[in-house]
Amino acid sequence: MGSANLPPHAEIDALREENAQLRELVIHLSKLVIKNVVDPKVNANVGRPGGGSDSMMAANRPANNFDRDGTYVQNVTYPSQAWAGGVQVDELPVILIVEDDPPIQSIIEDVLGEGGFVPAITASGEEAVTLLRGNKGKYRALVADIALRGKMSGWEVATQAREIDPEFPVVYITGAYAHQWVLRGVPDSIILEKPFAPDQLVTAVTQLLNARHP
Repeated sequence: MGSANLPPHAEIDALREENAQLRELVIHLSKLVIKNVVDPKVNANVGRPGGGSDSMMAANRPANNFDRDGTYVQNVTYPSQAWAGGVQVDELPVILIVEDDPPIQSIIEDVLGEGGFVPAITASGEEAVTLLRGNKGKYRALVADIALRGKMSGWEVATQAREIDPEFPVVYITGAYAHQWVLRGVPDSIILEKPFAPDQLVTAVTQLLNARHP
C-alpha cells in the first residue's frame, strides 16, 4: 500500500485514492468485457429485404444495422450524459427494454445508460404492455427481444405499443427470428441480430427518436 508510516488522516486519504483508482480500473475492464461480448463484424451480410445490390454492399458495413425498409442506419449524435451535460435524469429519454436474459439485460442497461438514456427493464411482454398502457408518455422507445417469457412475443409487444402510439419507436433484438421481421415487424422499426455491437443499439434508438415527428 505504501501508507504504513503516514499519519492516520493521510493514510485514510491514501486508501480512498487507491479505492477510487481500483473502481476506475473495474469500470474500464467491465467496458472492455461488454465490447468483446458482442462482435460488430458478425452477420455483416444482411441487406435490404429481397437482396440486390444493397445486400452486396452491406458486406462492408459494421453489422445488422438496418431500418424497417432495409436502409442502413447512419451515425447520429447521442444525447449528453446527465453528469456530463448538466441534464437532470428525469429529463433524459426513458427506454422500455423487454428482455428475459439477465446477462443481456445488464449489458443493454449499461450501454443505454452510457448513451444518455434511462433504461427501464422488464422480462415479460405482458408486463411491458401494462407499463406502456399505464404510463402513457413516460417511455420514449421500445427495445424488445422476440422470444420472451409468458405468452407474448416481442412482435406482439411492439404491435400493442403501436396501438397505444402509432409512431412509437421500436427496436427489435433477436438471435433467431430476424427472418420474420419483414412480415411481423411494425413499420419504421429497426432490427438488430444478436450478437450486435453496443453502439449499434444506441445508434438505432437515437435515430428513431430523432426521426419521430414532434
